[in-house]
Amino acid sequence: MLELLVDLCVKNDIKSIAPITAFDAVNIEEAFKHLLHGESHIGSVVVKLPEGDTLPLAPSIPTPEFRGDATYVLVGGLGGLGKAIAQWMVQHGARNLMFISRSAGKSQEDQDFLRELELMNCLAQYFPLDIADATALKDAVSQASKPIAGALHMPLVLADRGFFDMDHETWNKPITPKVTGAWNLHNILPKDMDFLVLFSSIGGTYGYYGQSNYAAANTFLDSFSQYRHSLGLPVSVMSIGPIDDVGLVARNLSARSALVHNMGNLLTESYFLDTLQLAISRSSTSYAPGTQKLEKSLGGSYAAPNHIFHWSDLATPIQDPENSMMWKRDARMSVYRNIQKVSSAETASTASHLKQFLQSVSKEPSKLDQKASVDIIANELANCISTFLGSDKIDLQLTVSAAGVDSLVAIEIRNWWKTNLGIDISVLELLSGGTIEQLGATAAQRLQAKYTRD
Repeated sequence: MLELLVDLCVKNDIKSIAPITAFDAVNIEEAFKHLLHGESHIGSVVVKLPEGDTLPLAPSIPTPEFRGDATYVLVGGLGGLGKAIAQWMVQHGARNLMFISRSAGKSQEDQDFLRELELMNCLAQYFPLDIADATALKDAVSQASKPIAGALHMPLVLADRGFFDMDHETWNKPITPKVTGAWNLHNILPKDMDFLVLFSSIGGTYGYYGQSNYAAANTFLDSFSQYRHSLGLPVSVMSIGPIDDVGLVARNLSARSALVHNMGNLLTESYFLDTLQLAISRSSTSYAPGTQKLEKSLGGSYAAPNHIFHWSDLATPIQDPENSMMWKRDARMSVYRNIQKVSSAETASTASHLKQFLQSVSKEPSKLDQKASVDIIANELANCISTFLGSDKIDLQLTVSAAGVDSLVAIEIRNWWKTNLGIDISVLELLSGGTIEQLGATAAQRLQAKYTRD
C-alpha cells in the first residue's frame, strides 16, 4: 500500500485537496462553525499560526511512583477516600501500607478491603489506635514492615454547632486528631521521609457557620506546614473541597444536595488524586517559602506552593440571586464579580427563566409530569443548540442531528445539559434520543428522579 501511494504521488495522480479555506488561529471558533455547515464548503479548512511561532506542548501529568521497599502511613485511611488513595498508591508501586485509625480493621468491610490489597501484592498493616496517643503511635511505627518513606495525615471528625453554643468537649473533637495528631507524627515519624501530606479543608479558609472548631483545626495544619518547612522537613498541605464520587459526600445524599447548593460543582476522584500527586511532589523542601529558587521565580513575593487549594467552580453566575456560594460575599473574592464571564450558550433566558423553573420543580417534582414542563426544557435546549450552531430558532420536532449537530457540538450541548440541568446525558443519547421535544421529556424524567431521590 505504501509503495502504491508513493508511486501515485510521484506521478502527481494524488494532489492536495482544493480549495483551501484558511483561518487565523485567533479565529479558530469560526473555522469550526464553517465546518459544521458541510453543504456550504468544499476542500480543506486550515488554521494558520502566526509566522515564527510554534505550538507549545501542553504539560502532561507524570506517572506517580511509590517505592516498593518502603512503608507509607495513612492516618484515617480506611474511609471511602482513604481506600481510593490506597488503591491508587498500590497501583503505582506501593507494596507496604500502614493504616492508623480508631476503628482500623474492626469492620468486615475493612477486612475485605485489606484482603483486596493483599491480592494486589501489598502488605497492609493496621493499628486501631487514637492518633493523639503518642505512646500507642510510637509503638505502631516501630512495627513497620519496611522503613517509613511517607505519610498522609487525613483524620476527619465533625462536631458542628454554633460557636456560642459550643462547649469545650465539642470544640476539641475535630481539633484533637488533626492538631495533636500532626504534632505526634512530626515528633515520631522519621525526619528523612519523602513526603508528609496534611489533609486540611477549604472550610479553614472560607469559614462556615457551625464549624469554627473544624476550621480552627484546618488553619492550624495550614500554618504547621510552613513551620515544618522552616525546619527543613518535607511537608505539604491540601485544602480539600467536597468530592462527589467517594467519601463522606458520596454516602450522604442530603449533605451532597446542600453542598451543591452552597459550593457549586463538586470535585471528582480523579481530580483529587491528581492534586494529591502534586501535593506529594511539593512536600520537598525546595518548595519552602524563602528558598532562593522560589524567591527568584516569584520576584521576591511570598507564596506557599506546598499548599494545594481545591477550587469549586460555580454552577451558576455569581450575580445570580440563586447563587449561594459560601464565599459570595467575601471581600477577598470581590474581584471575581468583575472577571467572571458567562458563556455565549448561557443566555439571559437560561440564566433566569430556567433557573427559576428548576427551583420550582425541585420543591414539587410532580410538576415535571406536565407537558408544559417538558416544553420549557425543550425550548431551552433548542435555544442552546441554535446558539452553538449560530442559526435561527430550531423546530422542536427536529432531531439534533437533523438540526445540524455533529459529535463536536454534541459534546458542548452535553456540557450545557450537565451544567444547567444538573443531570447527565451521553453524546450518544443526544444524537439518538429522538426529537428535541423527546429529549426534553427525557430531561424531565431524570430531573423528577433526581429531586424525588434528594
